[in-house]
Amino acid sequence: MPTQAKNILFTGGTGGLAKEALKLLLTQNLGKITVAGRSKNKLEQVKQELVAELGTDIETKLNFIAGFDMTNPIKIQTSINLLPSQPFDIICLGAGGAVFGNQRQTFYWQGQEYEKTLFQNVIGGHITLAHLLKRQLISNNARVVVIGGEGARGIKGMIAKPSFDSGQSLREYVFAKSPEKYNPMNALGTSKLVAALWSQHLSHICQPHFESIWFTPGFIYGTGGTSGLPKWQDWFAQKVVFKIMSKFGMAQSPNLAARKLVACLDGSIGKNGDLLGAPEGKTIGPITDQKPMNKAFTDKALQAELWSILTALYPIDFDYLTDKEEVKYA
Repeated sequence: MPTQAKNILFTGGTGGLAKEALKLLLTQNLGKITVAGRSKNKLEQVKQELVAELGTDIETKLNFIAGFDMTNPIKIQTSINLLPSQPFDIICLGAGGAVFGNQRQTFYWQGQEYEKTLFQNVIGGHITLAHLLKRQLISNNARVVVIGGEGARGIKGMIAKPSFDSGQSLREYVFAKSPEKYNPMNALGTSKLVAALWSQHLSHICQPHFESIWFTPGFIYGTGGTSGLPKWQDWFAQKVVFKIMSKFGMAQSPNLAARKLVACLDGSIGKNGDLLGAPEGKTIGPITDQKPMNKAFTDKALQAELWSILTALYPIDFDYLTDKEEVKYA
């Protein structure tokens, strides 16, 4: 049965998928929505677009907050501390994307070097969740949806299937010490795998307090996800590559993808611990269990190693969650 939400947090709220999902959430009148993003100006643009399409009545259902920069932990903390003291029933962790460059992209924080795509797409989400828990802004029986991607189990001709042969190789990757040649699309896929490991571990420790689901609606065109490329490459991707993919049934519109996402957010599909996305070998299609598609998804040792890394950086308040000693794996 769909969740009757009262309060929704949507991070990464300025992207194409997010804007379409927000329209649907507002139309369905699921509750108050806090739209979080990095840029105040972009959030204002989103607000203007939503009001222009849906009318001024929606303004009372929306709250916009900037500063959710997934590569700036201090800004994340500051922004969360400004949120009203009303717990969220649905949390969509949708911030992040590809980080393009010819060389390995890294990020320094507290004297430590990290692989940048992973920091942005996983560690930023972990920090967000940690501060939400610290402020007790996650309601009992809440639904936390982590936006994934089919690259987590590989996409033929686009993204190699990511894997780690040990906890040590995962640790080396997180801290930008991997010997593998850098490829920005492979880095994106790897970050989505690591996000799945994080969501899986959360699903084991979060019960009975909240649910954790990793979800991808499938490949989407027209979301601006290639904006980090040089202008001509961005133009080519948007005007040529994505149009070809759409024509051959390999990519979908933001609206169609948003319908799938909203079904996950409102509880119509997905349950705690699920990893959901397109069928194996496909970039879009019926929502399907992803776990059989990459054995790394359910690797307990990798989950535990990642959790050790993340909680050393930003601890989770276990007073709110199940005792660590009682963690059980599905």
